Amino acid sequence: MRIHPLLCTLNMFRLLSVLLIVVSAANIAAPIASAVEEPAPDRGATRARIDELTKAFTVLKHPATLGLLREAIALSISFGAPAYNAGDHAACGDFYAETAVNLVKAFPADAMATQDAARGLRELRASTERAAHITDADRRAWTMRFGFDQVTMACDAMGQHGTMLARSGMEYFHRADYEEAELAFASALEIQTELSGGGIDSIPWEVRFAGVMRGQTRLALGHIADAAAMVGAGIAVTPELAKADFDLHGLYGERVELDHALADLAVYVDQHPQEVDARFLLGFEQRFTGRKDEAEKTFARVLILVPGHAGARLLGRPKGAADAGGDAGAGDAGEGGADSAVP
Repeated sequence: MRIHPLLCTLNMFRLLSVLLIVVSAANIAAPIASAVEEPAPDRGATRARIDELTKAFTVLKHPATLGLLREAIALSISFGAPAYNAGDHAACGDFYAETAVNLVKAFPADAMATQDAARGLRELRASTERAAHITDADRRAWTMRFGFDQVTMACDAMGQHGTMLARSGMEYFHRADYEEAELAFASALEIQTELSGGGIDSIPWEVRFAGVMRGQTRLALGHIADAAAMVGAGIAVTPELAKADFDLHGLYGERVELDHALADLAVYVDQHPQEVDARFLLGFEQRFTGRKDEAEKTFARVLILVPGHAGARLLGRPKGAADAGGDAGAGDAGEGGADSAVP
């Protein structure tokens, strides 16, 4: 029996709640509100962190991404907002302007940034040009903050788009329309790449989980080597799975489809005993289909073949360790108070 696509979205929400993932509602672009003023972090140390972040891209000749710009902006705000709260509006505006100028200098040509990041860099350049003619420190700080907000709002909009793509992929996956599901997950992963550059927590969970789900679509289509590579890459950006307890059968419209895929996977691993990625995929599927004891043995074998295998170390459990599922909740993201006049 096929389930209406709307119910599939509800299934995704149930999966997320079981995974105990709380996507933070904090918006970097919004003014920071705090009942108690916090001291600004060290200016030099904050600047060094931003420069190091930028250098990681320029040294490798990696195009700037929106995620890189957002992370540099977040670090700048971590210094600028407390400085503004303390009454040093000039220090806030100067720090923001320095960040914008340095980013524009590091990636001066559109070819040195993704299309979306290039647009963000143009917005930062425009803000610095406007701020250069402003003598009032308060207004100058807010002028720079507007440039920052344009970038972070673009990131937020892109994250929402990626989330909707991932949810669409889940619906098609549940319907066994695997080709369309894979297209949706692949598009979500393109957005994940654009939002990369800072911590993975800044990328919506469902966008990051799209890598694992794209691997599931390849497995369902019988492409085991592709599936193994994709799930392995997806695990690297979804460490929350170590504390998760759910059954992959719930993502399929028909349980038997996964059972058939797992039978084929087991045969493949037997025939290719040295293919570590495929063996890890088998352990992953066992771990999330209620066969944890078998998964432990599979992960142990993976670690014999590759002692430092990150995925097996993440999902495997030392003998006697307590199960990490259940009420290992991430906690409440918290509620913001009324916005203060802090850029």
